[in-house]
Amino acid sequence: MREVRGKSGAAHLILQGVLAIALRPAFAEVFLKNEGCLRATLFFRIAIFCWRVFSLDERTTKMEDNGKMPPKILIVDDNIPNLELLQAYLEDIDCITEQATDGYQAMEMIEKSCPDILLLDVMMPKISGFEVCKKLKSEPATADLPIIMVTALSELGDIERAIDCGADDFLSKPINKLELLTRVKTMLRIKDLTDKLERSLQYISQIEGRRDIEGKLDF
Repeated sequence: MREVRGKSGAAHLILQGVLAIALRPAFAEVFLKNEGCLRATLFFRIAIFCWRVFSLDERTTKMEDNGKMPPKILIVDDNIPNLELLQAYLEDIDCITEQATDGYQAMEMIEKSCPDILLLDVMMPKISGFEVCKKLKSEPATADLPIIMVTALSELGDIERAIDCGADDFLSKPINKLELLTRVKTMLRIKDLTDKLERSLQYISQIEGRRDIEGKLDF
């Protein structure tokens, strides 16, 4: 594995280490062997620290479940029976569901309060799901919003268009309940881990910034 230089490289190396620990402890040894240097060992120790922070955060979260709001999922579909069906399926997950019947209404709701996941129908009047997805992904405030597109389309060109718009996942109609719940739960776990990694990397960046300032003051 080639050495990555610079602060962005350091953050990437730490991220690799955290993911190694998160996925399987045995990956830790493989990671160190692949890097094979003191620099990697240092970053991996920071990764272990980050993972311990995550574990502590998870334990704290479990202790404070009563005061934590469940994740919010926004369902967008112009077909009311489809909205009701998706909402009924999602009752098996501890979450808050909101509904919008067109893309413009959905974007207004997201601007006021961003959900944790967006279930977005493709074929809608006024503005299509493709256009909504593209607009949301182009805005910094909503670029990282997980979007699962719900579609009856099966043509390869339609799938490629959805990918180009920035969709994170797909569900085909008719909706299978198990598939829906599995994909939503997976997306929520990824989002939670990503949020924790971002907080830890911001913390590390702050430490590096303070060290740079202290180093300049020493001269």
